[in-house]
Amino acid sequence: MTKLVILHGLGQNEDDWEKVVEHIAVSSQIIPLFTAINENSDVTIETIYPKISKKLDEITEPYYLCGLSLGGLLALMYTCKSTNCYLKGIIIASAIYKPIPKSINLFQSLLFTILPKKNFETIGLSKKQMIQLTSSINIDLTESLKRINLPSLILCGEKDTVNLKYAKQIHELIPSSDLSIVPNGKHELNKNSYLELSKAINYFIN
Repeated sequence: MTKLVILHGLGQNEDDWEKVVEHIAVSSQIIPLFTAINENSDVTIETIYPKISKKLDEITEPYYLCGLSLGGLLALMYTCKSTNCYLKGIIIASAIYKPIPKSINLFQSLLFTILPKKNFETIGLSKKQMIQLTSSINIDLTESLKRINLPSLILCGEKDTVNLKYAKQIHELIPSSDLSIVPNGKHELNKNSYLELSKAINYFIN
């Protein structure tokens, strides 16, 4: 029986996917991104990826991998590098695949700086760690995406203007991919368009 494995986005946790999971036709597993991290931990894309990759390697049944935002980038990284025979397809939502433009990175860093501490408590990261993580995303998967031969669904919200162009580019780079733009959808599709997201996932898997 095929299942769905989910990698959530930055600023999210497993609870943010509850409504999506309720409407998914197959069993689902959400992998938290920030486990075994304390206030002194270095948090970068390089420190997170090996942990996520190890968890995905341990799956021994057919599955589809779904990732949103940071989770989408990690899912793309894994698909480009892995030879896991159980991975049957990928669903990438609101993700990037190359370095964040400096202007956006600066804006995010400033935003994290002014946000109250309580905004970070449910995430499991400090302000410093959030800034460290976003600043570390300096990966370009352009050539690697061209070699992905798995069924792939690329999703993005119509109103997610920053990531919409990346979604279209990812679709163009991955030969076997489909592109779906969610009407009126914003960046966090699992929150503001969970019915549309779950419907698209179910249709793709089935």
